[in-house]
Parts: sequence; C-alpha cells; structure tokens
Amino acid sequence: MKSHPILTPILYICCLFFLSYLTIATSTPLYNPVENIVVNCGSAGSSKGDDDRYWIGDEGSKFAPTEEPNNKSKTSEAPSQVSVGSVPYMTARLSYWQFTYVFSVTPGPKFIRLYFCSDVYSGFESSKDFFTVKAGSFTLLRNFSASICTDSLDRKDIYKEFCISVDENQKLNLTFIPFTSTSMNYHALINGIEIVSMPMDLYYKPSVPVVGQTYLINISYSSALEMVYRLNVGGGAIQAEEDTGMFRKWSVDKGYLSSGHIGPHNPSLKPKYTEIPKYTAPDTVYQSARITGPDSNKSRKSNLTLGLLVDAGFNFLVRLHFCEIKPEIHASGTREFCIYIDYQLAEERADVLLWTHDNNTPYYKDYVVMIKNKGNDTHRLSIDLHSRLDADLIGAILNGVEVFKLSDSDNNLARANIAAPLLDQQQPTGAANESKSKKKTTSIAIGSVLGLLVVLTLVCCMVLCILKKTKHYGFYHALAKWWWWSRPDPYKREFSRRARRLIGNEESHTPFPSDILNQVQELPLFNFEMLVSATNDFHQSNKLGQGGFGPVYKGKLSDGQEIAVKRLSRTSAQGLKEFMNEVVVISKLQHRNLVRLLGCCVEGEERMLLYEYMPNKSLDAFLFVAICLLNMQWKVDFQRNQMSLALECCY
Repeated sequence: MKSHPILTPILYICCLFFLSYLTIATSTPLYNPVENIVVNCGSAGSSKGDDDRYWIGDEGSKFAPTEEPNNKSKTSEAPSQVSVGSVPYMTARLSYWQFTYVFSVTPGPKFIRLYFCSDVYSGFESSKDFFTVKAGSFTLLRNFSASICTDSLDRKDIYKEFCISVDENQKLNLTFIPFTSTSMNYHALINGIEIVSMPMDLYYKPSVPVVGQTYLINISYSSALEMVYRLNVGGGAIQAEEDTGMFRKWSVDKGYLSSGHIGPHNPSLKPKYTEIPKYTAPDTVYQSARITGPDSNKSRKSNLTLGLLVDAGFNFLVRLHFCEIKPEIHASGTREFCIYIDYQLAEERADVLLWTHDNNTPYYKDYVVMIKNKGNDTHRLSIDLHSRLDADLIGAILNGVEVFKLSDSDNNLARANIAAPLLDQQQPTGAANESKSKKKTTSIAIGSVLGLLVVLTLVCCMVLCILKKTKHYGFYHALAKWWWWSRPDPYKREFSRRARRLIGNEESHTPFPSDILNQVQELPLFNFEMLVSATNDFHQSNKLGQGGFGPVYKGKLSDGQEIAVKRLSRTSAQGLKEFMNEVVVISKLQHRNLVRLLGCCVEGEERMLLYEYMPNKSLDAFLFVAICLLNMQWKVDFQRNQMSLALECCY
C-alpha cells in the first residue's frame, strides 16, 4: 500500500481549521432553558415571531385562560398592525373580568415577559385599560395602563420582564384583574406571554453588598425581581435571538450618559470566560465599552456617569459588567477607579485586572442600593465611575449595566402609582345641563383668577427689577443657601480628603484653618468641562445676577436638569471665604422647602457651587411683593380714613 506524505500536512491543516471553527462557534454557548413557552394571546394556531420562535395561540390550546363561564374574555386583532407588525403584538385578549393563565412548569427561577400593544380594539376603548397583574403571591403590576405607558414613550408596544422562582409541585399562575369601579368599566389586556427558564445562580445571589452599609443582602428564591434597565454600554442594541439562550434584549446607553466618552469596539475580540459563566451576557457586551480618556489631563476632570430613573421605595440590584479590552493593559494596578452608586461609595479601588487576572476576560460586580421614598414616586439613580488620581492610567471602563427592582416585604413589585382616571360617561339631559352650568361657573372663576395672576405678574416684574439693581436677584440671596441631603460616612471621608487637598494648602492662595476644614461635609463633585457645556461657556445671556461671591449663571445638564452655578470671582475679596462658609453652613441644614445644593466644582483656581434652579424665585422675593402689596393697601386705607374724617368735619 502506497503512502501519501502530502496528505499528512493537509490533514493537519484541516484539523486546525476544524478546531478553530469549534472555538469560534462555541465562544458563547447558548444556555438551553427547560421551559421556553411563548403564547400569542388572542390568536389560534402558531405564528413565527421575529425571534425565530413559533408563538402558540391561546385560542383552543392548553394555554387558554381560565375564567368564569358568564364572564368570558374576548379576542381582537390590532387595527394598527403596520405600526408594530410582528408577533405577538398583532392580536390581544381583553376582558372586563378577571382571567388567569395557568402554566405547568418545572421548579426553579423563570423569566416572565408580558407584551402589551396599546390600540383601539373592537368593543374596547384604548383609554380604559386599567388593571393589576399577579403571579402567584407576587403583585407584578398594579393600576397598570398600557395606553398611558406607550403614550409617554411615543410608541404603541411595550413589554415588562420579571424573575420569579417556582416551588416544587407548584404551577405558575398569571392573573389579570381589571380595576373595579361602580361608575366605569375598565378592562385588562395582554398580547403575549413568555416564560423562559434561567440558571439558578444568574440573579439570585446569597450575599450581595449593600451600598453605604456594612452588611450583605440575600436575594433568595422567595423574592421576585423586575428588570428595569439592561444596557450594552458603548455598543449597539442586542435582540432577543442574539442573547445567550434566554432571549434577553439589551438596549443602547444613549440617553442615559451624562457626558460623552470614548466607546472602543472590537468585534473580533474573543472573551475568555474563566471567571464567570459563559451565559452571563453575550459576547457583544464585552466587545465594546465606555472608557474615560484618552487624554490623561481630561480624564482627571471627567467621570463616567449614568442617570437612570427608578421607582422610589424599593431596593435595587445593580450589576456592572466589565472586560478590559485594551491589549496594552495587562497588569493589575494600571487602570484603577472608584465606583459610586446613588452618590455613595460602592468600590474605593476598582481594578478589572485584579478581579480577572487577564485582559479580554469578562467579569461583573453586584450591588444592592436602597432608594428611600422621600415623597416622590421616582428617583434618579446615579452610577458614577471616578478616575483615581494615584493610578498609573487615569480612567475608568464599563461594558454593561443591569438594574433590577427587588420585591418588598409584601411581595410587591408595583409602586403606589396613579389611581383610575375619571373618564366621561353618558349623562341624562338634566345632568348634562347641570354640567354645562357648572362649566360656565368654572370658566368665570378661571377668568377671574387669570386676571389676578396677570396683575400679580406685573407687580413681581417691577419688584424683580428693583431686586436686580440691588444685587439680590432671585433665589441667590444669602437667606436661601442651605444643604439638601446628608451622605454616608465613607463618601464624606473621601470628600474631606479631596477638599483638604484642593481647597487647602496645596492649591489655594488663602489656606483655611483646620477647624473649618473639619466641618466640611461631602458634596458631589462636578468637573469644570461639564459646567462649561451646561452654561454655554458662561455666556452673558445665561447670567442671572452678581453678588459678593461672584456671578451666577443658569445652566442645563445633559440630562435636562436645570441648575444655577455660582462662580467665585477671582477679584472677589470675600468670595473664597463665602465659599467655605456656605459649604459649612449648608451641610448642617436640610429641609424639603429649602433650596437644594447639588454639588460643587473645585479644580485649580475654580470654585463653584451648584444649586437647583428656581424659575419662580425664592421666598424672600414673594415676601417682598407681599409687603409691598400690604403697604399699598395700608396707604389706601389711610387715605380713605383721612377723606372720611374731612367729610365729617364739613358737617
């Protein structure tokens, strides 16, 4: 038998090619869920969706809901199919009565995704969808309206994602309960239901650190979670079919970043999953990032900041994804940075390579942050990555963010939001006439109030002109400077250290006594470039006034928040002293009716204080107007009395 020496290298090359193909194909192996149930509500048969799965209709199938015989739900097609145009948004199930979907599933944690499309369905008014959704003992949504949510987002479709663990020998029940009213009929609706199994340890963790506290929290299987944000930082959107087998959707970070940063992208990078499971996130998440830099001088002044709106009164799981994708960074201690969550120190010295021991290696860090309810339904959750000045490479890196709301002690994930809206009803003729009469009376009252407001506005304008000339413009009067919130001790110590270095002997021409510096409390620090952008380079058109401290400018941050910036004048004799006095005094006073101090800027010779902007001016301006009005009234009364006395003397 003849030998063929040329076949040996060819066979060797083929084997190498095959092995490399396997490596590429399995860089992120898909997680195979036990349950992968997708229900197309309001339809019959099966339909293929954009995620390449076949959605089963609930009409005449094992997924049909259970309901009372005399209170049946109805099905309807969405008239505006072109606007959404995909399964499961093309059909819906609607009902004025309660109905329940029952799913027989294996025990363990599951993703539950509910899909809604706001439209005018046959026999139902789109503005009257108002209902509660429960999963077993958990309240997922309360007083929920798909039409209100989609209108606020300027779109027709919306989906909600939850995580719930099902116990042994239990079924998963999803119950839809319309809001009950004696004078109005409200209905519930659902377009699609998705149930997908997840790994046991994906989001349920035994020991997660609490930001600003010294203890850990156990996110146990007795808790429910709601996905609030899932962002591919620095990269594009990731569709459900591109996930690691759990059909999660990843959004872009546009609209959440307070300032722009470099977004390196390396699609050829092959992540090395040696520290976390391969199904944690798609490769795409770790192939892009946001990095502060590359200019080290600018990096010292810039932070990587995300602002996320969340519900108040709940705890939140914040997961940050990291992967060092710069090949020149290959040793720990090179890139180090601080992590602040909700203005509280979460990580004093973050070092991705210290956690992973190698670049191109994904990793994540979990934190729990408590958002207390201070009277507002929502809260702006801030995630800040600060450069460390003592690191070899000045800058921070972030690849992805996930934020989950945790259920409270009452197994509730729904905030105490709006009550049912009062909608118009058909009225009898007499009631209609009475309503018209009331509307006429209301119109007269509104006209009178508007006339009074016009007069008061004119008076206020006159007063403001006087105040501006006397350099006591708006709320920047000294009486309106107080501190708005106190911060945890770790962050205070960090600020005190930085304040001593920046305000004290190292850079200031007028050093402050140690007893004054010891009273300085923590203030969020803003970089100079951010304020230059917010005030249009301190343009004269944004100048609000001038005082002993220096000029005051109106500004607008990238997230839309309006601010007032008090900039210390270099020619001011008392300005630097006032800067320290304001920080010391305001840090000890806080009240919801006092103007809030949002932070400060301390860079080089720049000293600035940031207050919330008050377009309606401060209390002293209104008191001044009130005193003027009372004085005018007193003069009128005095003249009237004098005239009356003169007439009596004539008689």
